Amino acid sequence: MLKLDSSFKPKVNYMNDQTEVFNEDKQIYEYRLTGEKTDKVYSLYYKNAKIKGVKASKGMVIKFNLETGCASSVHYGLTDKEFDKFLSKMGEPDYNDSDGIRWNSSKHGWIVAMYCNNFSEEVFHGSGYEISYYY
Repeated sequence: MLKLDSSFKPKVNYMNDQTEVFNEDKQIYEYRLTGEKTDKVYSLYYKNAKIKGVKASKGMVIKFNLETGCASSVHYGLTDKEFDKFLSKMGEPDYNDSDGIRWNSSKHGWIVAMYCNNFSEEVFHGSGYEISYYY
C-alpha cells in the first residue's frame, strides 16, 4: 500500500454561495455572498510544490472553472531567490513590461510572472513572485 506524506494533502476551498442582486445606484447586477458554502471546489492549495524543478516555498494553488469543474489555472508562490532559479530554467521571456513577465503560449502555455508586495491569494503570504499558468 502506497503512503503519501500528509503535506501532499491539499487544502480545499469551496465556493461561497452567491445570489444575483440588481444595484439600483450602479444600474448593474452584482453577486452578493449568502454566507453558505456550496459543494463546488473553487481551489486546491498544496504546501509543497515545484515548478520546472524549482521549489515554490509559498505553495501552489489550482483554481477551477465553477461552471465546468475543470482546472483553469495554476499559481505558484516563489521567493526572490526561487524566482531567479526559475528564470534561469525558463530562459528569456517573450514579454517583460509593466503587466509582468510573459512567455509565449506556443512554447509553454500561457505563463505569467508578477512581483507582489502583498499576495492577494489567501494562501500565499508576504511578498514574492506569483507564477501563473493558464490553459
